[in-house]
Amino acid sequence: MAGAAARARGRGARDGPQAGVRRAARPPCPERDLAYALIISLVLRPASKLSTATWWGDVTLGADLGVAGTCTDDIYASMDWLAARQDSIEKQLAARHLREGGIAMFDLSSSWVEGTHCELAAFGYSRDGKRGKAQIEYGLLTDPEGRPVAVRVFTGNTGDPEPSPRPSRPVPCLNSVPGLDLEF
Repeated sequence: MAGAAARARGRGARDGPQAGVRRAARPPCPERDLAYALIISLVLRPASKLSTATWWGDVTLGADLGVAGTCTDDIYASMDWLAARQDSIEKQLAARHLREGGIAMFDLSSSWVEGTHCELAAFGYSRDGKRGKAQIEYGLLTDPEGRPVAVRVFTGNTGDPEPSPRPSRPVPCLNSVPGLDLEF
């Protein structure tokens, strides 16, 4: 029975949702594996990159994913690697979850910025009601079931998109889905 459970776990790890994350972020390499470990860590224990790297050495997750002993420079290099592939990954997710003539939802939100060195920080409408602070905007694109397909960060003075029969396409992956109705 233990062998059957191990085989089932192995099959699940290969064929489950996590396989989709690894398949979308190609090619296989240490940066991809670190990005995958960061995603899992954000779900299990949201923390700073330094805290996460230290935590991986204290729990079995780091060894299981092969990231124990990772330094923050490697983590940031992994994030740069992932950012360079963002459009490609989002295009794959759009192809998998959005359908021609279907619906996608886009929500724009904001957060204020306390520092002075964020190139995206600007004064604009604060959805938080925090006046007198620069902010950034971020948008999340989901399929009709609410599964994230894409995310973008914008300058803090970006306004809500105006609904129209042909709405603007705030996320490049939407250009690959003809006839998509974008709800704001």
